[in-house]
Amino acid sequence: MHSISLLFTFSPPSTTIASSTPTTISKCTPESIARSCACITISTTFHPCDIVMTLHPAARPVIGSRPNIRRFTRDELVGWVQQQFTGVNTILAVAGHVDSDEIFAAAEAAFGKMLRGSANVIAAPHYLGGIRSRRLPALNQVHVILGSSTPSLAGDHDAYTVAAAMLGEGMSSPLLERVREQRGLAYHADCWTDVRAAYGQFVIEASTTPNHLAEYATEVGQLLRELAQTTDPLGLERARNQTMVRVLGECERPPQQLEFAALDLFALDRVRSREELLARTAAVTAPQVCAVFAQMLEAGIAFGITGKIVRREAERVASFVDEYRA
Repeated sequence: MHSISLLFTFSPPSTTIASSTPTTISKCTPESIARSCACITISTTFHPCDIVMTLHPAARPVIGSRPNIRRFTRDELVGWVQQQFTGVNTILAVAGHVDSDEIFAAAEAAFGKMLRGSANVIAAPHYLGGIRSRRLPALNQVHVILGSSTPSLAGDHDAYTVAAAMLGEGMSSPLLERVREQRGLAYHADCWTDVRAAYGQFVIEASTTPNHLAEYATEVGQLLRELAQTTDPLGLERARNQTMVRVLGECERPPQQLEFAALDLFALDRVRSREELLARTAAVTAPQVCAVFAQMLEAGIAFGITGKIVRREAERVASFVDEYRA
């Protein structure tokens, strides 16, 4: 068996038409494009992350907005693909029991005439913080995203990844212990980092009842302040181990390994080895993790809230957003 990944980079705005490939788009009829747009429109949904981000192109939903999807024409689609799908923005990655010469020959035949083009790059977004909300009365819960920025893929982001694992990854994490087991404020809560070529995000996610929104936010704020002061040695060891196990697992899945390798090439112009990834994680120290939480509090936490929002609860959260600062 073998896996093949074809990855492209796009310049803003990143929209739904990126889901087509240059080898097939020219053959699409207006009718087939209309059917695809109708199908994609059904899939567009709102997520709290959408309102935490700035107006930077990276904040736009990958699937696109419904108005744009509905108005796309075939000429727009073909023109956009011809502009964006170019040689310098394309990586073909293959893993498995394959013949290298055969792969190179097939790649040359399929993509040899692709224009080189110029690199599609975007500037790093500016972190704003603050609070935004959107009421969705049909829901029974309120969904909360607390976010902050992290260094990009080329920066020193490893401490942020370990800090996220320490705070909220797994059933034994301090986040779940506090808001679920001790306080009964949420059944599900999670924390992760999303590190990209130009930016990174530190995300704390949970769903709670409308009347517990402010209490949940208060508990998370207190937990962040505690972690900015001291780090539990066992918790840090658990977080480093979880992160390294995740790295090893990703290295055993060819499609994911190919994707990460391509992203490394786009962002770093090299592919990081498994040994390097493990060593960087193992080297994260307790003072570095404390510094992550202190920096998050100093910069100010971003709140994204959606669902069945009770006004008084949202006003309480807005009133003490500044109190999250260290």
